[in-house]
Amino acid sequence: MSVTNTDVFIFTDCDLDGAMCHTILQWCTNSDIKYKVTRVDDFKSTWEAWAPANLSKYETVYILDLDVSLHAELVDKPNVTIIDHHDSHVAHADRYKTAKTYIEKETSCAKLLYRICRSANNVELTPNQKLLIGLVDDYDSYTLKTKSSKDLNTIFWSYQGDRVQKFISDFSSGFHGFNDRQKRLLEFKAKALKSIIRDLEIFKLDKFEFDGDTYNVISTVATSDINEVAHHIIHEYSCDISIIVNTNSKKVSFRKSATVGNLNLAHLAKNICGGAGHINAAGGTFNERFLEFSKLFERIK
Repeated sequence: MSVTNTDVFIFTDCDLDGAMCHTILQWCTNSDIKYKVTRVDDFKSTWEAWAPANLSKYETVYILDLDVSLHAELVDKPNVTIIDHHDSHVAHADRYKTAKTYIEKETSCAKLLYRICRSANNVELTPNQKLLIGLVDDYDSYTLKTKSSKDLNTIFWSYQGDRVQKFISDFSSGFHGFNDRQKRLLEFKAKALKSIIRDLEIFKLDKFEFDGDTYNVISTVATSDINEVAHHIIHEYSCDISIIVNTNSKKVSFRKSATVGNLNLAHLAKNICGGAGHINAAGGTFNERFLEFSKLFERIK
């Protein structure tokens, strides 16, 4: 893959990993690159509104951190390059015949993209730039080896408006620690999270069988701080799996304990609510199938 700053456009996911991918390409080209931020559920409508008048204008259109395999017929073009790491996408990578693809299992798309750029362009980033990629990878894989990765995600989702541009502005030279403004925000969010956690209703499902193993599951409802709530539940109730239902977005989020090695949450999310994601973190839609599954839970708080 050759990355230049000439006639390039990016479609990237709306989350922290997607923002990091865009940032890496800007570092590699040392220039601003036009982009659109979207999500898997909205990609088809976003692409169809943009492509007819714009696709032919660009030498390369990158699609980053998005499983667009359901829309292969739309994006399978010679000037499209698709880079993604989701398990669900790897399973359907053969749907593309014309587009250039780098679809591989990896802990984050940012890590995959950096590896590709470094190999193709002999790109050497600074230690602080590499640290930022490492923090994003730690969070996106939900390994959570360092608290800073969770705090970085909190900062990202606190942005109003164009989160990608604000992320690039704040971390244009990599990660050098959090500034005073960001530290105050993290303190405020920590206090707000305590209030959210205090008021949670907790539901339990013991001995849930899936893929030949048995798990203890805790579920709750939350409309903000989803990842933080999930992390709290896992540690507070020593469960194997936490499930968070967002009644505002009608989304369901799955996280697992670090002690649960074999369970692939992407497979679980697909089975329960037609979802997708990663081994350690996945999501889906609050649908009829999940509603039936939720009836198995017992309220304990």
